[in-house]
Amino acid sequence: MRKFLTLFLLVSSFAGFSQKSNDKKLAAAIQAFQDATEITGMMESVQMFKEVSDKDKGWIPAYWTSFAFSQIGRLSENPPAYYDSAQLYLDKVVSNKALSDIEKSDVHALQSLIYGLRAGSFWAKGDRENGLKYSNLDSESLAKAIEQNGNNPRVYLLSGTSIISDGLRNQDAGYLLAGKHMLEMAKAKYEASESSNELYPNWGKGWINFWLGRAKLSSD
Repeated sequence: MRKFLTLFLLVSSFAGFSQKSNDKKLAAAIQAFQDATEITGMMESVQMFKEVSDKDKGWIPAYWTSFAFSQIGRLSENPPAYYDSAQLYLDKVVSNKALSDIEKSDVHALQSLIYGLRAGSFWAKGDRENGLKYSNLDSESLAKAIEQNGNNPRVYLLSGTSIISDGLRNQDAGYLLAGKHMLEMAKAKYEASESSNELYPNWGKGWINFWLGRAKLSSD
């Protein structure tokens, strides 16, 4: 019995040490990603994310890896390859059956973002069929995100940026005003939903001021 107890304590101690080590590596990857000013730095951070995600079976490392790939895709000359990788890691998150409603909402929000980026790349090439397909999937995912958590700030962020994009494209002041209102709501939601877990995916808050600054008609 004593031998079993000793073995149990050793295994538990090792597991705790391993988790702390992974958490430190994930924190370093997050910091490296946030500090990156160009795609090279982002690529280095995504390798750090992958290293943790491939060892840690929790959902947060895979989620961060997916998000990082989605942002690299935005800046890459070959976006689909990175969006595929983003989807691969997000699928790993979805396979986790222990997610809370709030966590599921953030999964759907990231899925919405990835679908939206895919749609944008197709629209830019004049591919209306796939552009429409992924735009619809984007909307469906966003609806699921708000269904799981009506206070998810990323839902309001993505809605606001989408409305502003439509307003800029059509030079519609009404859309721009609605989008700005949605972003102000997002800002309040971010402030009200700070997680006690420093590693929890908190992307998007820094985008608000950028988009508020963009929400102007060309004649302004």
